[in-house]
Amino acid sequence: MDWSSEASKIVPYILRIRTQNKWGTGFVFWQNKDLCCIATSKHVVEEANIAGWEQPIYLDQKDGNVLRLNPEHRRIIDNLNQEIQGDSAAILLYKSGLNLPTNCLPLWDFSSEIPIGTKLGWLGYPQVVDHSILTPSFFSGALSNTFAHLEQFAIDGVVIGGVSGGPVFCKLNNDGPNIIGTISAYFPNRVRGQAGIESLPGMSVSHSFSAFLPVIKDLNNLDQLEDKST
Repeated sequence: MDWSSEASKIVPYILRIRTQNKWGTGFVFWQNKDLCCIATSKHVVEEANIAGWEQPIYLDQKDGNVLRLNPEHRRIIDNLNQEIQGDSAAILLYKSGLNLPTNCLPLWDFSSEIPIGTKLGWLGYPQVVDHSILTPSFFSGALSNTFAHLEQFAIDGVVIGGVSGGPVFCKLNNDGPNIIGTISAYFPNRVRGQAGIESLPGMSVSHSFSAFLPVIKDLNNLDQLEDKST
Protein backbone atom coordinates (compact mmCIF):
# COMPACT_ATOMS: atom_id res chain seq x y z
CA MET A 1 0.00 0.00 0.00
CA ASP A 2 1.14 3.54 -0.76
CA TRP A 3 0.75 4.94 2.74
CA SER A 4 1.75 8.48 1.72
CA SER A 5 -1.07 8.61 -0.83
CA GLU A 6 -3.66 7.31 1.65
CA ALA A 7 -2.48 9.57 4.47
CA SER A 8 -2.64 12.66 2.23
CA LYS A 9 -6.35 12.01 1.68
CA ILE A 10 -7.00 12.02 5.43
CA VAL A 11 -4.85 14.97 6.55
CA PRO A 12 -7.40 17.68 5.50
CA TYR A 13 -9.88 16.22 8.02
CA ILE A 14 -7.41 16.04 10.94
CA LEU A 15 -7.52 18.53 13.81
CA ARG A 16 -5.43 19.06 16.89
CA ILE A 17 -7.76 19.49 19.87
CA ARG A 18 -6.31 21.66 22.63
CA THR A 19 -7.68 22.01 26.14
CA GLN A 20 -6.22 24.01 29.02
CA ASN A 21 -3.62 21.40 30.00
CA LYS A 22 -3.06 19.07 27.04
CA TRP A 23 -3.89 18.26 23.47
CA GLY A 24 -5.11 15.32 21.47
CA THR A 25 -6.29 14.56 17.95
CA GLY A 26 -9.64 14.47 16.19
CA PHE A 27 -10.99 14.21 12.67
CA VAL A 28 -14.16 15.24 10.87
CA PHE A 29 -16.21 12.18 9.94
CA TRP A 30 -19.60 13.74 9.10
CA GLN A 31 -20.87 17.03 7.71
CA ASN A 32 -23.82 18.67 6.05
CA LYS A 33 -24.17 22.19 4.69
CA ASP A 34 -24.04 23.81 8.14
CA LEU A 35 -22.70 21.35 10.72
CA CYS A 36 -19.84 18.90 11.13
CA CYS A 37 -18.97 16.25 13.68
CA ILE A 38 -15.50 15.42 14.99
CA ALA A 39 -14.46 12.04 16.37
CA THR A 40 -11.91 11.92 19.16
CA SER A 41 -11.14 10.12 22.43
CA LYS A 42 -13.23 10.89 25.49
CA HIS A 43 -10.18 11.54 27.66
CA VAL A 44 -8.99 14.26 25.25
CA VAL A 45 -11.99 16.50 25.97
CA GLU A 46 -13.27 15.31 29.35
CA GLU A 47 -11.57 18.04 31.42
CA ALA A 48 -13.17 20.71 29.22
CA ASN A 49 -16.60 19.09 29.51
CA ILE A 50 -17.12 18.73 33.28
CA ALA A 51 -20.69 19.79 34.08
CA GLY A 52 -20.69 23.29 35.55
CA TRP A 53 -16.95 23.73 34.83
CA GLU A 54 -16.93 23.64 31.02
CA GLN A 55 -13.94 25.24 29.30
CA PRO A 56 -13.13 26.40 25.77
CA ILE A 57 -11.33 24.05 23.42
CA TYR A 58 -9.23 25.02 20.41
CA LEU A 59 -9.13 23.29 17.05
CA ASP A 60 -5.92 23.63 15.01
CA GLN A 61 -5.75 22.73 11.32
CA LYS A 62 -2.70 22.00 9.16
CA ASP A 63 -3.19 25.21 7.17
CA GLY A 64 -2.78 27.31 10.34
CA ASN A 65 -6.48 27.92 10.88
CA VAL A 66 -7.45 28.02 14.57
CA LEU A 67 -11.02 27.85 15.88
CA ARG A 68 -11.97 28.55 19.50
CA LEU A 69 -14.99 26.56 20.63
CA ASN A 70 -16.73 27.92 23.71
CA PRO A 71 -19.08 25.52 25.53
CA GLU A 72 -22.17 27.19 24.06
CA HIS A 73 -20.83 26.69 20.51
CA ARG A 74 -20.50 22.92 20.63
CA ARG A 75 -22.11 19.71 21.81
CA ILE A 76 -19.84 16.96 23.11
CA ILE A 77 -21.36 13.47 22.98
CA ASP A 78 -19.26 11.32 25.32
CA ASN A 79 -21.54 8.34 25.90
CA LEU A 80 -21.81 6.74 22.48
CA ASN A 81 -22.98 3.35 23.69
CA GLN A 82 -25.09 2.90 26.82
CA GLU A 83 -23.90 -0.69 27.27
CA ILE A 84 -20.15 -0.33 26.62
CA GLN A 85 -18.01 2.28 28.36
CA GLY A 86 -15.61 3.09 25.54
CA ASP A 87 -13.09 5.89 25.20
CA SER A 88 -14.61 7.81 22.30
CA ALA A 89 -16.45 11.10 21.98
CA ALA A 90 -18.02 13.18 19.23
CA ILE A 91 -18.04 16.98 18.97
CA LEU A 92 -20.89 18.56 17.01
CA LEU A 93 -20.37 22.15 15.85
CA TYR A 94 -21.08 24.65 13.10
CA LYS A 95 -18.42 24.16 10.44
CA SER A 96 -18.23 27.75 9.19
CA GLY A 97 -14.97 28.34 11.10
CA LEU A 98 -13.18 25.32 9.57
CA ASN A 99 -11.60 24.73 6.18
CA LEU A 100 -12.90 21.36 5.04
CA PRO A 101 -13.20 19.36 1.81
CA THR A 102 -16.70 19.06 0.40
CA ASN A 103 -17.24 15.39 1.26
CA CYS A 104 -16.14 13.20 4.16
CA LEU A 105 -14.11 10.01 3.82
CA PRO A 106 -15.76 6.57 3.61
CA LEU A 107 -16.17 4.73 6.89
CA TRP A 108 -15.92 0.97 7.12
CA ASP A 109 -19.45 -0.43 7.39
CA PHE A 110 -18.39 -3.40 9.57
CA SER A 111 -20.43 -5.77 7.40
CA SER A 112 -17.51 -8.21 7.65
CA GLU A 113 -14.71 -8.75 10.14
CA ILE A 114 -11.36 -7.15 9.37
CA PRO A 115 -8.75 -9.95 9.21
CA ILE A 116 -6.02 -10.18 11.83
CA GLY A 117 -2.73 -9.04 10.31
CA THR A 118 -4.30 -6.30 8.19
CA LYS A 119 -1.91 -3.38 7.79
CA LEU A 120 -3.18 -0.24 9.54
CA GLY A 121 -2.16 3.40 9.61
CA TRP A 122 -3.04 6.23 11.98
CA LEU A 123 -2.41 9.97 12.22
CA GLY A 124 -2.13 12.36 15.13
CA TYR A 125 -0.29 15.09 16.97
CA PRO A 126 2.25 13.53 19.37
CA GLN A 127 3.21 15.76 22.28
CA VAL A 128 6.90 15.01 21.71
CA VAL A 129 6.65 17.12 18.53
CA ASP A 130 6.78 20.89 18.98
CA HIS A 131 3.31 22.45 19.03
CA SER A 132 4.28 24.79 16.17
CA ILE A 133 4.33 21.81 13.78
CA LEU A 134 0.83 21.63 12.34
CA THR A 135 1.29 18.62 10.06
CA PRO A 136 0.03 15.46 11.82
CA SER A 137 2.45 12.56 12.23
CA PHE A 138 1.93 9.20 10.57
CA PHE A 139 2.23 5.80 12.28
CA SER A 140 1.65 2.26 11.04
CA GLY A 141 1.30 -1.27 12.35
CA ALA A 142 -0.91 -4.32 12.02
CA LEU A 143 -4.22 -5.46 13.45
CA SER A 144 -3.27 -7.80 16.28
CA ASN A 145 -6.75 -8.79 17.48
CA THR A 146 -10.38 -7.78 17.53
CA PHE A 147 -12.52 -7.53 20.68
CA ALA A 148 -16.00 -7.11 19.23
CA HIS A 149 -17.75 -7.23 22.63
CA LEU A 150 -15.72 -4.19 23.72
CA GLU A 151 -15.76 -2.47 20.31
CA GLN A 152 -11.96 -2.42 20.38
CA PHE A 153 -8.98 -3.39 18.24
CA ALA A 154 -5.52 -4.34 19.49
CA ILE A 155 -2.74 -2.99 17.28
CA ASP A 156 0.90 -4.01 16.98
CA GLY A 157 2.26 -0.45 16.86
CA VAL A 158 3.26 2.58 18.90
CA VAL A 159 1.01 5.34 20.22
CA ILE A 160 2.41 8.51 21.80
CA GLY A 161 0.56 10.99 24.02
CA GLY A 162 -1.31 13.51 21.89
CA VAL A 163 -2.20 10.98 19.18
CA SER A 164 -5.28 9.80 21.10
CA GLY A 165 -8.42 10.37 19.05
CA GLY A 166 -6.60 10.13 15.73
CA PRO A 167 -8.17 8.05 12.96
CA VAL A 168 -7.11 4.45 12.36
CA PHE A 169 -7.44 3.45 8.74
CA CYS A 170 -6.68 0.78 6.18
CA LYS A 171 -7.59 0.06 2.59
CA LEU A 172 -10.18 -2.69 2.39
CA ASN A 173 -11.47 -1.89 -1.09
CA ASN A 174 -10.84 0.47 -3.98
CA ASP A 175 -12.78 3.28 -2.26
CA GLY A 176 -10.29 3.62 0.61
CA PRO A 177 -8.84 4.71 2.82
CA ASN A 178 -11.45 3.28 5.18
CA ILE A 179 -11.70 4.68 8.70
CA ILE A 180 -12.12 1.81 11.18
CA GLY A 181 -11.46 3.39 14.59
CA THR A 182 -9.90 6.03 16.82
CA ILE A 183 -6.67 5.68 18.79
CA SER A 184 -7.44 5.21 22.49
CA ALA A 185 -4.39 4.07 24.48
CA TYR A 186 -0.98 2.40 24.53
CA PHE A 187 -0.12 -0.34 27.03
CA PRO A 188 3.62 -0.91 27.47
CA ASN A 189 4.86 -4.33 28.48
CA ARG A 190 6.17 -3.70 31.99
CA VAL A 191 8.66 -6.27 33.29
CA ARG A 192 10.94 -6.41 36.32
CA GLY A 193 14.63 -6.19 35.47
CA GLN A 194 17.87 -5.53 37.33
CA ALA A 195 17.22 -1.79 37.23
CA GLY A 196 13.64 -2.15 38.48
CA ILE A 197 10.48 -2.00 36.39
CA GLU A 198 11.25 -1.60 32.70
CA SER A 199 8.86 -0.76 29.88
CA LEU A 200 9.24 -2.88 26.75
CA PRO A 201 7.31 -2.48 23.49
CA GLY A 202 3.64 -3.11 24.13
CA MET A 203 0.32 -2.89 22.33
CA SER A 204 -1.93 -0.06 21.18
CA VAL A 205 -5.71 -0.02 21.49
CA SER A 206 -8.19 1.53 19.10
CA HIS A 207 -11.86 2.09 19.82
CA SER A 208 -13.79 0.70 16.86
CA PHE A 209 -15.69 3.21 14.76
CA SER A 210 -18.71 0.93 15.08
CA ALA A 211 -19.24 2.82 18.38
CA PHE A 212 -20.10 5.91 16.33
CA LEU A 213 -22.79 4.22 14.24
CA PRO A 214 -25.69 5.34 16.52
CA VAL A 215 -24.38 8.92 16.39
CA ILE A 216 -24.10 8.77 12.59
CA LYS A 217 -27.68 7.47 12.40
CA ASP A 218 -28.93 10.38 14.53
CA LEU A 219 -26.95 12.89 12.46
CA ASN A 220 -28.33 11.51 9.20
CA ASN A 221 -31.86 11.68 10.63
CA LEU A 222 -31.21 15.32 11.55
CA ASP A 223 -30.03 15.94 8.01
CA GLN A 224 -33.21 14.39 6.59
CA LEU A 225 -35.40 16.55 8.85
CA GLU A 226 -33.59 19.68 7.67
CA ASP A 227 -34.07 18.66 4.04
CA LYS A 228 -37.81 18.19 4.58
CA SER A 229 -38.15 21.59 6.23
CA THR A 230 -36.56 23.46 3.32
